[in-house]
Amino acid sequence: MQDGTFNFKTNDGLTMLGRVWQTTGTPKGIVNLVHGLGEHTGRYAHIAEALTKIGYNLIGFDLRGHGLSEGKRGHTPDYDYIMMMSNSSWRNLASSLAAINPISSMGTAWAAP
Repeated sequence: MQDGTFNFKTNDGLTMLGRVWQTTGTPKGIVNLVHGLGEHTGRYAHIAEALTKIGYNLIGFDLRGHGLSEGKRGHTPDYDYIMMMSNSSWRNLASSLAAINPISSMGTAWAAP
């Protein structure tokens, strides 16, 4: 497994931290991770290890105010913001990962309003 990080800016200028875990062979697909409240992507290294062992790459980013991303600790404006940021994170990697299909998403620990 190979792992790394990347940064990108939000529309309001905050720096977000993203993580990529890659399989050593040709990937079967990509899983896009959206972590839960009060968490960060670093907690998912064991999931990344399992997925990369069976041929999948995992990507994700620390939500605003979580982990190593900037912002008020533990605060994310709303669900739509999370989806917009997830899409933004994906676009940052799209050119290097565009040839890899299929793409799946995995989300955790978000309560309904």
